[in-house]
This record gives sequence, C-alpha cells and structure tokens, in this order.
Amino acid sequence: MGADEIRERWRHPNPGDSDDVKHWNSLASNFSKYAVPSARSDKFMALIDGTYKGRRQYALDVGCGAGQYSIALAARFRHVYGTDISEAMIDCARGLASKKKCDITYEIGDWASLPEGNPILSRKYDIVIGHMTPAINSAETLEKMISVCRGMCYLAKPTRRKDAIADGFAEAAGLEPRDNNDLIPNILSLLWYLGYNPCTQYWSNHWGMERNPTELKNYFLRIMNSGKPLGPYADRRADEYLESITVDGTIKEDADVLIANIYWRV
Repeated sequence: MGADEIRERWRHPNPGDSDDVKHWNSLASNFSKYAVPSARSDKFMALIDGTYKGRRQYALDVGCGAGQYSIALAARFRHVYGTDISEAMIDCARGLASKKKCDITYEIGDWASLPEGNPILSRKYDIVIGHMTPAINSAETLEKMISVCRGMCYLAKPTRRKDAIADGFAEAAGLEPRDNNDLIPNILSLLWYLGYNPCTQYWSNHWGMERNPTELKNYFLRIMNSGKPLGPYADRRADEYLESITVDGTIKEDADVLIANIYWRV
C-alpha cells in the first residue's frame, strides 16, 4: 500500500453537495454560542501552546466555523486567516472578530474546491489548523492543507463514538450507523507515506446537543445515507422512532466521542 492507494480509496464523499452549505448555515447560530478556547480549557489549544515553537506570522484556520479558534490563534500570531463553506458561519466569525477587536481575514468557500489564485491559497502559513471540521475529508483536502503550510499542521478529528440515539435511528431506518474507523488510519498512513512523522493525542469527550426531530433526521440522513431520502416504510419507522424520544418538541442527543489530535511538521 502507498499514497496513491490511499488517495484512491479516501475521496470526498459528496463533491459539490449544495446541501452542505444549507446544513452548516442552519447550525451557525448554535455554533456562535461556543466560547473562545484557551489552553487551560481546551486540549487542542493546550497542544498547540505546548508543541509549537516556530514563527508567529501567519496562521490559517481551515473550516473555521463561527471563528472561535481563529480568535484564539489571533492572540498568538500576527495575522490569522479563516475559511469556511458556510456564509452564515463566516458572518458569525466576522462578528466575533469585530467584538474581540481582532484583525482576521475570512473567506467563504469550500476547501476542497478553492481554486488556485484564491487569496487564502496565495501564501504559506506558519501554522494550519483544522479543528473538528469536515473540510478535511479526503486525501486531496489533507494534501491541500499541507501545501499551504511552512511550519506545523494540527488536526482534530472525531473517531469512535457511542451514540444511542444515532444507533436507534439507524436501526429504525434500516441504515448502517456512521463509522469513522477508517478516518484516522487514512490520515496517519497518508502522512507517513508522504514522508511526515505524525504525532497523535487521544482524549475522550462528551457531546450534548438539542435539536428538533426534523433537524436531527436530516443530519442522520446526511451522515448515514448521503442525504438521500428513505423509502416510505423506512421513513415512517424513522419518524416514529424520533417521535418516541421527543420531549417538548426537542431531542437531546448525548454521545461519548474519542477525539484524535494529530500534528506534524511540514
């Protein structure tokens, strides 16, 4: 096995999917409520502070979401850039940067399809991060991350996950639960074959989120069925399951997730 084999098997799952934008736009207001992380409160920022010893000129936040990690980087680097597929997320990020009086350059765009000549791709960055972002979802997007870095890359990804509600939905709908078991082997193997020496830090986290049944159903269909609708029988079973766990119009989803923080020098 080599890099070409990994490139062949680890491809963008839904290239050009316009539903990606709608999905992340719908979550922007929730994501904007998260606090700006610090090294004391956040293992990813603690990892950066403990291992990054290079220049502190330019930083890039790939899949920056509502901008909290961009803000954290702004206290450590001369200028920070961020990119995200969601216009609503970027609006939140710009608002947060203005509130915190941080000079951060944000660009709306899909990391997988940013063309050559895009301002984000016009320079090399001392540090490039991707924190829990689906923007790094293929060999191509990981190699693009590397191509704009001249220092260190940091990537946080969810791995094994225990989620009773997701499992219940999958069983009711006749789908396979989402499986991230190939993600970390693909990332680490590709980095190794490209000549890098990736380091990995694992830690457990508990996620809790409240959504209405329609939002949760659409989310599960995206990750389990590529956004495709179910057949009539499976659709009815899925709706009945979600209705059975709905309280006052919302469903509280709890999940225990193993997070992998991966970092390497370019």
